[in-house]
Amino acid sequence: MAITATLEEYLRVAYYLKNKKSRARVTDMAKMMDISKSSVNNALKTLTNLGYIEYENYGEIIFTEEGVRIAKESTKKYEVLRDFLIVVLGVRELVAEEEARKMKSYVSDNTIMKFDRYLRTIKKIDKLSYECREEMENERYEDCIRIAAQNILDKRKKKK
Repeated sequence: MAITATLEEYLRVAYYLKNKKSRARVTDMAKMMDISKSSVNNALKTLTNLGYIEYENYGEIIFTEEGVRIAKESTKKYEVLRDFLIVVLGVRELVAEEEARKMKSYVSDNTIMKFDRYLRTIKKIDKLSYECREEMENERYEDCIRIAAQNILDKRKKKK
């Protein structure tokens, strides 16, 4: 059985808490997800039955290899979408976090890769823009940025 978007979110949150606090507790997950502890327990039981984690009531959540893989993929998708919404579209952080959670399960890996590549390019251009700041007061600023952007594109073409 494939993992559902909802169960994937439980897995991602547990993984996030485990990395942030060294353990994921039902109470912390329920608070973070704004749901009941019984809902978290039911989801953890399902994730255990599917083989993504090992968990007993009041015990530690232990991720299987497959559980870690899915949690990492889900986290990457979430972070790329969140950052894209904030950096490129100017969405407020709390709104971006909520919308990224909803979107991540419905966007293909290929599209996520393109969002990520675009974000990295924007960040490189921002860095180059900073490096060209001395030229900002004169006509050479646009040339500096154009040349820097073309260099990024040329490097990308060489990699292919």
